[in-house]
Amino acid sequence: MDKRFLLASSLVLSTVALCAFEKLPEEYLIHYGSPTAPVQVVEYVSLSCPKCVELFRKDFKNIQKQYIDSKKVYWTFHIHPADILSLQAMVCVENLTPEDKRVFWEVLLDTLDDPTEGASIMQIEMEELGIPSPMLKDLLYLATTTSFECAYKYLKQEKVIKELPTVEINGQLYDAFPSYKFLKKQFDTLLTEGK
Repeated sequence: MDKRFLLASSLVLSTVALCAFEKLPEEYLIHYGSPTAPVQVVEYVSLSCPKCVELFRKDFKNIQKQYIDSKKVYWTFHIHPADILSLQAMVCVENLTPEDKRVFWEVLLDTLDDPTEGASIMQIEMEELGIPSPMLKDLLYLATTTSFECAYKYLKQEKVIKELPTVEINGQLYDAFPSYKFLKKQFDTLLTEGK
């Protein structure tokens, strides 16, 4: 076989292996802002991750006011389903409108002080949104859901996110903890470069 063909084949295979992992389907994503904003952010978040909840409570409202509401940043919360609580949230959000997803997400993260109470909070919120979800605590039920299938497919990928919270800004993943200071610096740099 031609050595150039073998070299080209190995380069193609290497490139494929470096490709980004596949995100969860759209019904499991919670969006804020204008999809045409120059800065696109995906935050990979788990509900059992205290730092994820802290980032939302401490910094997200400031980010929203300064960057999202002004259409500079489009923010997507991508649930990372490595725990039961996040899987339960996936079961809930897949049935909600984009607006109801945001309401559900904000209530959940603002009131989630004890992860063992998460399913109860979700059930109450889903009841208030008119979509009762009484089976959220039933593990056998959860294992039969489309959410479970999607979570399993997502997690079995080779290059899936391992550390949380992790942010992706305009397609680039960042290892640094996404504090307000870090995010502001990234946003301001990208927005200045874009002018």
